[in-house]
Amino acid sequence: ECSINYHFGGNELTEFLFLLHKKIDPYKLLINKLEKKYTNILTEVDGPIIEKMKEDICYCALDFEKELNEEKNLDYELPDGNKVLTKKEKFIIPEALFNPILIGRKENSIAQGCLDSIELCGSNLGLSMKKYLYENIVLSGGTSNFKGLKERFEKEIKALVPEKIKNQIKINFSGYGKYDAWMG
Repeated sequence: ECSINYHFGGNELTEFLFLLHKKIDPYKLLINKLEKKYTNILTEVDGPIIEKMKEDICYCALDFEKELNEEKNLDYELPDGNKVLTKKEKFIIPEALFNPILIGRKENSIAQGCLDSIELCGSNLGLSMKKYLYENIVLSGGTSNFKGLKERFEKEIKALVPEKIKNQIKINFSGYGKYDAWMG
């Protein structure tokens, strides 16, 4: 077994953006989920609008701490013509991929999960396969379309591996995102 499953993704990030904009305490929602009192908070109207907003404005900060200290506000126009002011949520939403605790998850970051998976495969298949895996890391799925994800992912992985492996790492990204599974 060489795969590691994460039980969160784009939908949870969309929900997190909704919570931040509506100023709903995400921890109250998390408690409701755990106590099975959860109902989908995104309506058929809100869901697609918030998802489109996430796709349009969110990006991965290469240096999260630096971004936190900068003021980069942006007006986002909704389909009805109203505008909402977006602030730090633009990069906090994708940050949950690297710090899942932001959305109440205990999983490791996606970078650590990737390395853990390579280690599992490498211990079962040998060093040559492990080298091959480091050279062929693939980002796919809708969330892979966040601007800056490839660069941030590469930075995070290289910070976790020994110096001699850093030059072997190659991150592949098709650019098709949510259609990758259908592309083959």
